[in-house]
Amino acid sequence: NMVRGKVVKKPISYCFTPYFDKDGAVAAIEVWQILEDEVLGKLYPCQYVPAASASSRIETLNFLALSNFSEDILKCDGVPFIYKLSARLLDEGNVHRLAKSELPRLYMCFDIYALEAFGERNSRMGLEFLRKRGAKIMIEGIERAPVDVIAKYRPDAYLIDYRCFNDGNKSMLALFRAATKEFAPTFAVGNVTSRNNLPWFEDAGCTLFGGSAFSKPKKRLATIFGEKADTGA
Repeated sequence: NMVRGKVVKKPISYCFTPYFDKDGAVAAIEVWQILEDEVLGKLYPCQYVPAASASSRIETLNFLALSNFSEDILKCDGVPFIYKLSARLLDEGNVHRLAKSELPRLYMCFDIYALEAFGERNSRMGLEFLRKRGAKIMIEGIERAPVDVIAKYRPDAYLIDYRCFNDGNKSMLALFRAATKEFAPTFAVGNVTSRNNLPWFEDAGCTLFGGSAFSKPKKRLATIFGEKADTGA
């Protein structure tokens, strides 16, 4: 693959993390990718946002990834997908292209601090542009953000990190729900490593759960369907 005159050393490789509803059925799928890039090196999903702040190349790589897995989305009728994007795709040039991606049931996921760094006004305008054209917006990272920052954005869903909560801060969950009740977003919980504290999240209205406590990431999308959440038995 050629990207802006540079060589991607090998195709982007994907894995898929299923999210389950309270009945144990697959209700969403997060797309993860690992990329060997000649310029940026080896990138894991958690590194995309930092990389995006330092290189415009990440924008092209995001679009490349979207085009690569679009066929998988089209094959999976009725199941939404989650994919993390650089906030830089919300600028005037990129957001029009992003709106034309025409990927059904895709949650475009943005980090809340990346949105803030890009600029509140620019981020809100870009998100609204996408939303008016049928896009579903997800925001992650709110467990690190003040409530007034969270309230600036009105996504369709939030992705929160199970590992960021403990007995001392579980009340944050109720605070998140109170701050967002006006637009009633979906709350998904990622990186669930144990079922011990799931009642906190369920009581706070979280409805989707993914992580090693339920299922390992899958390299083949077809292996996810028909799967039930791992009961640990």
